[in-house]
Amino acid sequence: MKNIDLSETKPLSLHEIKVYQDFKFYMMKIRKTLLSPLFACCAALAMLMGNSACSGDNKDQLESTVDSFSTAYFNWRFPAALKYCTPQSRQWLVFAASQVNKSDVEALRNKQEGASCKIDDIDFKDDSTATVKVVVSNFLAMDTIGLAPQAIAEKTFHLHAIERQGTWKIALEGLPN
Repeated sequence: MKNIDLSETKPLSLHEIKVYQDFKFYMMKIRKTLLSPLFACCAALAMLMGNSACSGDNKDQLESTVDSFSTAYFNWRFPAALKYCTPQSRQWLVFAASQVNKSDVEALRNKQEGASCKIDDIDFKDDSTATVKVVVSNFLAMDTIGLAPQAIAEKTFHLHAIERQGTWKIALEGLPN
């Protein structure tokens, strides 16, 4: 590094000092008026894009879970429905499966089409809890033990879902009704 001998430098004139101060003032003004809002806008945009991408993926995963569970459950494929539920929900699927008898299986086999499901609405309670309104068409509803299942043209169900470790699961507190 080169040493500068201050005795050899000439002092600045008042005009040069004023020009330097004005330049510094205008640069600060430009920085405050342009760069700060620009930075804030860029940061806000990045956050919105990040959140919308996560929310979209999150919602898609929830819809996929609800659709897969509903299709399996309302077509009485309880073992397949099990993988979309919380461990605590297992008892309800086991109970539903235990109520199926030979005449129920025959009624299910005699159907022309299986049950179909459509998600009507999703109500997010918070980031990890949601209630999903599902419209189920053309399904057999279990009736009292010993009676044949009832053919239902369309019915709306509300399924509760929770997110655990990045995966949505259906949380049954009873049989869907």
